[in-house]
Amino acid sequence: MDNYPSLRLINKAIFLFLLVLIMLLNAQHAEAKRTVKAGIYNFMPMLYSDTDGSAKGFFVTILNHIAQKENWEVQYVPGTFQEGQDRLKNAQIDLLLCVGYTEERDKYMDFPKEFLVLDWGTIYKVKSSSISNIFDLEGKKVSILKGSLYPTGFQELAENFHIHVTIKEMNTSNEVLASVVSGSADAGVAPNLSGILNKSWQKLERTPIIFTPLKLGYAVNEGNNGDLISAFDREITAMKADKSSIYYHELEHVMGKEQYVIPKGAYWALFGIVATLLLVIAWNRNLKRQVRLKTEHLETEITERRISEQKLFHEREFSNEALNSLPGVFYIISPENRFLRWNENFETVSEYSSEEFCQISPLDLFEGNGRNLVKERIEDVFVKGASDVEADLITKCGKHIPYHFTGRTIQVEGVTCLIGMGIDITERKKMDAALAESEDNYRNLFNLATDSIFILDVEGNIIDANKTAYERLGYTREELLSLHVCELDHPDFAAHAPRRLQQINDQRTAIFESGNLRKDGSLMSIEVSSRLIEYKGQQVYFSIARDITERKRLEEEHQSLEKQLLHAQKLESLGVLAGGIAHDFNNILTSIIGNAELALLRINKESPGVDNLHKIEEAAARAADLAKQMLAYSGKGKFVIENINLNLLLEDMLHMLEVSISKKSVLRLNLLPDLPSVEADATQIRQIVMNLVINSSEAIGEKSGVIAVTTGCMDCNKDYLKNVWLDENLSQGFYVYLEIADTGCGMDKDTLAKVFDPFFTTKFTGRGLGMAAVLGIVRGHKGAIKVYSEPSKGTSFKILLPASDKPAEI
Repeated sequence: MDNYPSLRLINKAIFLFLLVLIMLLNAQHAEAKRTVKAGIYNFMPMLYSDTDGSAKGFFVTILNHIAQKENWEVQYVPGTFQEGQDRLKNAQIDLLLCVGYTEERDKYMDFPKEFLVLDWGTIYKVKSSSISNIFDLEGKKVSILKGSLYPTGFQELAENFHIHVTIKEMNTSNEVLASVVSGSADAGVAPNLSGILNKSWQKLERTPIIFTPLKLGYAVNEGNNGDLISAFDREITAMKADKSSIYYHELEHVMGKEQYVIPKGAYWALFGIVATLLLVIAWNRNLKRQVRLKTEHLETEITERRISEQKLFHEREFSNEALNSLPGVFYIISPENRFLRWNENFETVSEYSSEEFCQISPLDLFEGNGRNLVKERIEDVFVKGASDVEADLITKCGKHIPYHFTGRTIQVEGVTCLIGMGIDITERKKMDAALAESEDNYRNLFNLATDSIFILDVEGNIIDANKTAYERLGYTREELLSLHVCELDHPDFAAHAPRRLQQINDQRTAIFESGNLRKDGSLMSIEVSSRLIEYKGQQVYFSIARDITERKRLEEEHQSLEKQLLHAQKLESLGVLAGGIAHDFNNILTSIIGNAELALLRINKESPGVDNLHKIEEAAARAADLAKQMLAYSGKGKFVIENINLNLLLEDMLHMLEVSISKKSVLRLNLLPDLPSVEADATQIRQIVMNLVINSSEAIGEKSGVIAVTTGCMDCNKDYLKNVWLDENLSQGFYVYLEIADTGCGMDKDTLAKVFDPFFTTKFTGRGLGMAAVLGIVRGHKGAIKVYSEPSKGTSFKILLPASDKPAEI
């Protein structure tokens, strides 16, 4: 070898490579952990899931300690105890925590060495309860953990002492104890653990009633995971041998020392039990000896037995009579779904004989969905203790009779059976159908009513309303039923609501007008008829609200038409008066002017009376102008009708208008090109323009302002022509308008209402005929006037004249 140094180097390299490879494999093997799936359920404080979902409890702590030493990675799978058993059977988990050992479970589970002995079960009660012994549980409700050994053990305990209890099975120990605290159960069977009462259930205390000890531990599925069992046996044995181990520390923390150290008094109690049994045996032997010695009293005892049997026979006969006198059907059903007892009424109703009842099943009396429903309710009785159902009983001849069946559990010779009654509900069904039909009819009438209907409680809250109500107001039904009646009222009416409710309370009925606000804010005028009635056991206001918005509108229109008619009649009367006076006045003026002219022809031109005659002529001319205005107001003036263009007429008048207004007023013309012509008297139109422009100038006064003269053409419908002056059946169509607007002082409502009255004026020197003449001229041309004015904002006069389809005459 020394002669081959290169070979030695190669050997060393191979050795180092193998050494490193072995180390890597060992490290990989050391790092590999076995994953163990462990099933848990809620069994406080031994086993439970915390609020964050993590596993807690004595068994979890011990398993985590073993897993750390055995290099396991534990994955906890939460669920109920029954789900854990199913998962263990199906190999979905490797082990199940906190399992009590029984021979039945040993058939499909493997158990390591048992390491904890608990009392099988302790009965808990609330501290105020009077339960102190097993006989106090007679007729009580007892809640027990479902899927555990407690139901069977407690049932055996109850049968041994001949007491009857109702068992309610719960999914967890917490639910068992919670049912006792809430009062839904009189007592509860749970493990005898100090931690339960010390931590969570201060209202509870233990009773002296305790079951046989139970072995608890870990369980794995049958035939597999032998290494897990070996590990548990090895680690648990080591922990039990060391008094300072985590096993004793956690056990003391959960249960208290007295729970796993047998007290000395227990040995004396055991001795007392054995002594008692020996005394019972001795007493039994002595009793047998006495029986043999007293055989001469056998005849007396037989007689007493016959009397007892006869008494029992009479009691059974009385029981049969009582059952047969029941109004419904009576039955007792076995767990195998067979009739054990029934009354004669059941035979009569079903048309089956006693022999047939012995052969049929209760489910044979039902069909279809009713059969399935009855089957489910029977199962509920055996699980929950009581249930009821409505279904059609099918008689032997096929007749269907609706029945309401009830059932609960009863002990018959140590067997849990179902006892119940059935009541014929044919009449009740008819009444229910009639009531439902009546309710449907009422609801249909309620919703089909054309008026809104509200039902209010005594405080004014809306508790019901028909379809018309919430559709008219724009709400959904749910929105409307969440409102108070005052929230629907317009503010002008809401203040009167308390007074009206008091009026209904005093007089039992009331009729009044009000206003509702729709959801969009619009007002709906209503007439309300309200009455205090009884509705579903309470006093309510039954109110019918009729929409009178259209009626109110028509009434307002009617009043407006009446005012217009009265005004038109007044104007017509004044016009007739003015026309008559003007004609007579003109005749007088004609005579005065004629005689004055004749006198001027005859008198010397240098005579002093010439001036007087000229003044007479001037005064007569002014009087003639006044008469002409009165004739214009009456509409009886002489019109020279021709087709004129308002734009040309205004342009011709522009210079004259500008010199007629004040210097601080600015005149603006806004003329529409291609304006249609109108059939009118140009002179009369000029008088209208002159009167309105001068009035606008005087309204502006000493301040600066603008007078706008505007022309245009518009299509006027009936609605637009309603609110105008001289609405004398004007026909809709095209109208040429002349609008004169100013920025003057404006007019209030009272002044505006009298603006066209003859002899009404706001000027110190006015005669009050200028605007009256304008109205008369417009009436003579079959036109209309729209006026708009506000104090300090100005006034607008719009003259509407029918448009002509003929060209304007130059």
